[in-house]
Amino acid sequence: MNLLEFFRHKQINITSNEQVSVKFVSVINAAELYNNAAGDLLLIKKHISMEDAEILLSYHGSCSIFTEQPKTLDSFDSLKKLLNIFPVCYIDSVELNYLHYGNTLIAFCEALQKETTISFPNAVFINPVYRNDVETSMSIDAKALKAEPDKKSNDMTQSQNSVPAESESEQKGSKTTSEVILVRKALKELFDKTFSLIKVNFFGTNIENKIIGLSGFYKDNGIAEGRLKGSWTLFDKNTVGNVMEKGILEKAREKVFKQFSVSIPSYGRIIKIADTDKLKEQIYIILSEYQKYLKGDADCKSIYGVPINQGFSPSEAINESMEQLRTYLISAFPYDKFDFSSYYLRNVNDFIEQTRKSLVDFEKQTGVNINETSYTENQWENRDFINRLWEAVNYHRSFFPRDFLSLLDRYSKLF
Repeated sequence: MNLLEFFRHKQINITSNEQVSVKFVSVINAAELYNNAAGDLLLIKKHISMEDAEILLSYHGSCSIFTEQPKTLDSFDSLKKLLNIFPVCYIDSVELNYLHYGNTLIAFCEALQKETTISFPNAVFINPVYRNDVETSMSIDAKALKAEPDKKSNDMTQSQNSVPAESESEQKGSKTTSEVILVRKALKELFDKTFSLIKVNFFGTNIENKIIGLSGFYKDNGIAEGRLKGSWTLFDKNTVGNVMEKGILEKAREKVFKQFSVSIPSYGRIIKIADTDKLKEQIYIILSEYQKYLKGDADCKSIYGVPINQGFSPSEAINESMEQLRTYLISAFPYDKFDFSSYYLRNVNDFIEQTRKSLVDFEKQTGVNINETSYTENQWENRDFINRLWEAVNYHRSFFPRDFLSLLDRYSKLF
């Protein structure tokens, strides 16, 4: 709806019989708009801010408010403060904001704050603009406000009366649903600005699980794999303890996690976005020290402060494993196919030596993936997720900002 159309419906006249003053100004905040306000106000604004609400709550006159349905929690809370004091009517769309008092009309932009040192006009003061009827009712039908300018006032009344009234319980339910959605949206936005869901996965570090594929060897030598082993586990479970210190990498990672992050039971681990680079730096330190450990560096006595009690000494276990593999491959030869020959034995020996040569430089095969993601919209609608989040809050309350805790508490009560 344009300005002239709205004013015609509200019996507001921009006179052509007097000299009209138009003044373009640069307004920094909402308070400047209301500086000279007196008497009855008419406010038409796309979004009602908390600043608007605070000013109007201290205003001694009356005010009729036309605005769009709140799309943010700030707008919702602002209107909530005003609803029981001033008449508020929701309309579909507001393209430009207007404030009218006395004989003055102000048209102004939505965003008043200026971050630059250069001032640009963002409001226009027009005087005189007369308003003969400022009475506004919350029952005014938004459809009536969209009627053609030449429609009679009784048509508007009929349109108002044609709107079915909601019951008190329906209105309450609608307000509650709207509030839940807006609080959830604000909560997720604040969470996503503050935290990340982080995953740290080391790869190539589980030496005890190292396996050697055998299918290629069988194929090259014309042996049907059948029930033969498709792979060979390098280290026997009973010998791993003699090869390396088990679990040392996980212990070091846990120290970093405790320093920078919090676990949401069943839903991963979160970190403050501001601390992400610090965590990554420490994780890479852990990886570097672990690589030194796998190289057999005698000066490597600990990994991120976790003491090393068992040095990495795989040679003896590798030799033993290779001899066992040699015996197994020889026994896998199908004697009924053709006579056992030195050719096959040579192939076995070559395979064993090639495999042995590949089992060096374990540290070069290691690395780490650090991924940051966020929780989905659906998870914020999941009651179990919210309960788990509260578990984390109860154990690590100082980790969470107060505004986030306040929103989470409000959402939990509505949810």
